[in-house]
Amino acid sequence: MSFPHASDRHRRPPKTVLVLIDGVRYDALWKVNQWVGLPNFWRMIRDGVLWQNVYTLSPYLTNHITQKILTGHQNHVQNYTIFHRLEFLGFKTASVGTNPWDGRGARFNIDNLYDPNKNYRSDDVRIAAACRILPKVDFCYVYTVETDEYAHVCRDAKRHIYSWQSPYIWAIKRSDERIGRLRSWLEKISHGNYNLIAIADHGMTDNGRHSIATWNTEIVTHVPVFACGVNFKRNWKVDQRYYVTDLAHSIVNLYEPRAPAHMFDHAIVRPN
Repeated sequence: MSFPHASDRHRRPPKTVLVLIDGVRYDALWKVNQWVGLPNFWRMIRDGVLWQNVYTLSPYLTNHITQKILTGHQNHVQNYTIFHRLEFLGFKTASVGTNPWDGRGARFNIDNLYDPNKNYRSDDVRIAAACRILPKVDFCYVYTVETDEYAHVCRDAKRHIYSWQSPYIWAIKRSDERIGRLRSWLEKISHGNYNLIAIADHGMTDNGRHSIATWNTEIVTHVPVFACGVNFKRNWKVDQRYYVTDLAHSIVNLYEPRAPAHMFDHAIVRPN
């Protein structure tokens, strides 16, 4: 099947941003919100869709899972990324904050994963870079890492990730604030014609680990996915079971409705 070129359409699809928040446990949406408040996460959920049964698959190393998310295939090395697919359809794409291999095929592949000293750059740097590139693209992927890093701080300190003064809790709180800034910027530059999607690549054990988990360790395999925007229903919950590999195919459907919708099948609307 050949898809029409974007220039042949009368109306370009909404600008869409996919944010990956590394290592956020599904139950954190409730627990951390109860303790310190996650108003921007929950505003997205109230305004959009929460997928209640999305799972990742082994292995649980971040670089393996992100590549599966971005290709939509278990055999991620031999498949095109979402950037390849959207660029083929005539849309401009950007990858921010990840390594160049994950972002292959993107028109703008902004690798700011590490600073010159090989330390992770702050997620504020990544969000700022995404905001700068967003006016130039139709789709942008942003990878943020602070939550995973602070879960591992708990691991090294032998502290429960939900214990008193856990840095993991406050890293999730800061991620919520960044989502709020990003959404406000999207509202401004797109005049409301946007979609914002958030996903975690894996969860976390109580002691801040994930790579040692097995395929049936639900606190690691069960991940939050939520989205809002012009294409998504409001205050909608999806109970069907999906996998993170379904997401890339679903996002393509936002740009080309004849592509299979997968996990977005009953969660989206098409503006007139």
